[in-house]
Amino acid sequence: MKYGTRKGLTRFHLIGPERAMLYRLAAETGLRRNELRNLQVSSFDFDKCTVVVEAAYSKRRREDIIPLKPDTVSEFKHFVSGRHPNAPVFSRINNKTSDMLKADLADAEISYCDE
Repeated sequence: MKYGTRKGLTRFHLIGPERAMLYRLAAETGLRRNELRNLQVSSFDFDKCTVVVEAAYSKRRREDIIPLKPDTVSEFKHFVSGRHPNAPVFSRINNKTSDMLKADLADAEISYCDE
């Protein structure tokens, strides 16, 4: 069955639209699983089009301010709308993100590896 993650069912405790946003942010920013896991709604500055990774969670152990594309900011603003500023952006990211990605790619009939 070929479909996009956005319309997919819950997998690894994340609904399809949440996984799609997770993949988008990971691809655009290069953030790692632990950095993504610890993002809060307040990590985003929608006016400046940035996301902040606190030093405690950054791979470089310093605060990182990462620019985002305006259309990504628009989608994330909608995605987190109505949530408390201290709420996590993603409900539950476990240690099996690569398995989750592989399953979503298989559903979309996209090879995990290419030439």
